[in-house]
Formats: sequence, structure tokens, C-alpha cells
Amino acid sequence: MKIKKFLFTIGGDIRPKFNHRSYIFKSPVFMPVGSKILINIVLDFLSRAEIDLSNVLLISDFMEPIEKQLLSKIIYGKSCKHISLEKPTQGVNQTLLLGLDFLLNEGVIMESDLVFVSPITSIFPDMKELIEFIENSNHENYAIIGNERFKKGSIDDITISTIDVKHEDGSLEIYNKDSMEKSGYFFTGAFTATVEQILTVGKSIKRNDDLVEFVKGFHERGSLKLYRTSVLDFGHEINYPYSKISILNSRFFNSFDVNKLVPILEKRSTNKQKLRDEFEYYNSLPNELKVLFPAVLEYKEDNEYAYLKMEYYGYETLANLYLFYEINEGHLYRIYEKLMNIIFLFKSYKPDWDLPTFLECFKKIYVQKTEDRLSKFIQDLDNHTRGLLVDKRFYKNKRQLL
Repeated sequence: MKIKKFLFTIGGDIRPKFNHRSYIFKSPVFMPVGSKILINIVLDFLSRAEIDLSNVLLISDFMEPIEKQLLSKIIYGKSCKHISLEKPTQGVNQTLLLGLDFLLNEGVIMESDLVFVSPITSIFPDMKELIEFIENSNHENYAIIGNERFKKGSIDDITISTIDVKHEDGSLEIYNKDSMEKSGYFFTGAFTATVEQILTVGKSIKRNDDLVEFVKGFHERGSLKLYRTSVLDFGHEINYPYSKISILNSRFFNSFDVNKLVPILEKRSTNKQKLRDEFEYYNSLPNELKVLFPAVLEYKEDNEYAYLKMEYYGYETLANLYLFYEINEGHLYRIYEKLMNIIFLFKSYKPDWDLPTFLECFKKIYVQKTEDRLSKFIQDLDNHTRGLLVDKRFYKNKRQLL
């Protein structure tokens, strides 16, 4: 049975699950993940899975006007749709049910349609294989959870879901929700069902704060099966760093790995000179400046690769702080003060090269690098046969744009 719509719940306050007390936006769709925000990451993964974005529906309860306006700009030009309810709801389950009622009345979906439901904070790297399996299985009710096993009784062991399989008989076990509330841990994953099945279960669920209630309802009716796959969880602090690491852009490296137990990053590249130069740069720094950079732990080469192992800094960038966090004049003053201190510290060390060498390096970094990126951008434009949408204006080719 083909999945007709992909429904993502995007409303609610991320703060109970994610301790961003100075976070500007409440909705998790605006959570910064590297150089992008979460909604763009989700849409990228769906596009890679060859899912038609016109079948993607974002359902939220009441959103602040500024958030609603910003989201409309972000998804402008994309075919996915955002449904925002007029009033706040009592929880994600009520948001889903009211959203389905609206979609039924508008004729967007039918009760017999099979839908995929997930919180926006769950991302599935193997989405294409997941969808193919479900559509070829002739079964409707699946709980889609992570490969990692949930271990009852230890907060440190909570990784992906409040659902798991019992040891020997293969039957489903839904862990006690009350005990999970203390950690603020909510269902991570997704489920599939027909709209009619969701509405039926929705009449008997006892709480509105967690999608796992629908999974429990399907299980009680004896129709639920489990599907394990890779899940990136951006909704809980315990999993956010690892999920973020897994989608980092490795740039010119062939490999970019971060140890999950200790903050160690290892880069691997066939471009040995690139990593060698980076290693030599770190090593050549005066000791007073080295503390401003990740510590280099190891450098080695073999016949094929160069390897660089160093500390991993998982801090937010200044760009993300400016865009997504509430910062006051005091914060800005301290940021400015620290930046100026670093600049003066660097300035206190005189380079041992002459002016021509300095100008050559300056040209490579600030002129040649910019020209190379602009050239690649123009080349990419030639590859866009349909053109580009920039600031609500459609450009057919590079001559119109530049």
C-alpha cells in the first residue's frame, strides 16, 4: 500500500526536551544544526529519498506570527505545505488529530489513505529503503524506531525510543511513560497507519503529550509491527550532539569521524598536503595561541591517506548565536571584548615572512578563494536547467542573475 502523505508535527515548545533557555524560537523547526536549521535538514533528507515534497505536510498548533512568517519564507518555492491551527492545543496528539480533521475537510486526504507520522525532530537517513519496505509489505501499522536498543532503568542508556522488543518471545513492550517524564524523554521515531486508524485510536488515548500513545493504541489492537532503522534524534540533549555530528559536512576530507564517548575528531584525506599543512599550522603556533585551537593529538600518513586526530569542539558558532539565541547588550559587549582581545593577542606576534610573501598569502585567502567559489557558483547555475528561485524571484540563467 502506497504512503500518500508524510505528516510532521512541528508545534510545541522544544524547551522541555531541549534546555535552550535563551533560544529565540519555540518551535523545533528553527533549531540550528550546523550551518542550517532543522526544517531544511529534514527537507534535504526527504528530497534525497526521492519523496515528492507536495506530499509533505507540516502540522503545528498555534505559532507566533513571527515564527509563522519565517517558516513561510523558508518553505517558499517548495511544494510542501504548512498547516497551523488557530489556537494552542493540549499537546502534540491533539495537534495531529485536529490537523487531520482540517485536511479531511479540505479534501487533502481521505480516511483510507496510509500516512507516515513523525515529529520533525526525527530524521531517517535510510528513508528511501524504509518507505520501499513498508509499501511492499502489505501491512499498515509500523512503529519505526532506531537500531539502538533502549535499556530500561538508566537515563544514560536512553538513545532512541521508549519502545523495544521483549527478550525472547518477540512481543512488543512499551516502557512506563510516567517514569520517562522525569527525563523529559518523548517518543523518537515514526509510525504508519491509515487516517481512519489514527482517528479511531485518537478517541481513546489518555494523554496528549506524546505520539507514543498512538503506537500503544495500535499495539493494543494487535496490529503493530516494528521496523528498525537509523534514526537521528534532534529533540533531546542526550542525542543531539551525535545526530549533529553525523550530518556534518566533511568538506575536502574523505572521512570525518567523531568519537561518541570522548570529544575526539579524526580527519582522513587522500589530499595529504592539505592535512599536512593544517597539522604544521597548528604545531607552528606559539603556546599562548595554541589554547585558542583544538589540541592536535596525532598525525600520521600511510600509502593512501593522511590522518589528523584532534579535539572536537561542539560549541555553537557566533553566527548561530546571533541568529537563534536571545543575546542582550551585555552578551554583545563580552563577545566584542573577547574578539578584540584575541585580535590584539595575535597582533602581538610578528610573522617572520616578508611583505611579498604576506601579500601572496592574503591574495590566496581573500581574492583567489572568493573567485574560485564564484566560478563554481556560476558553473552550478549552468547545471540548473529549471533556473533558481532567489528572494521570491525566478531566474532562468546566470545572465539574468549576475
